[in-house]
Amino acid sequence: KVVFGGSWGSALALAYAQTYPYRVASLVLRSVSLLRHQEMDWFFSPTGGAADLNPTEWRRFANPVTPAVSRLSRNGEDGSRGVLHEYCNWLACESP
Repeated sequence: KVVFGGSWGSALALAYAQTYPYRVASLVLRSVSLLRHQEMDWFFSPTGGAADLNPTEWRRFANPVTPAVSRLSRNGEDGSRGVLHEYCNWLACESP
């Protein structure tokens, strides 16, 4: 089998290949992220990294996050769709 993964999926594909090497003939990985601290800082920090590459999209992503996280912690799913939508847009603009 060929296992394909991108971003967080690349970490999952690698873990799968390590766990079941007899099931994997090859890996196709794009936008590899192993979720190391430095990768998370580069991707999510408001200064430097990805925010500097695309500041307009960064602001669209970051502006609703703080209040939405607060709402989510208080009220369950309130606001989660908007945050999820902006997060997906942010990931899409950073993954060519």
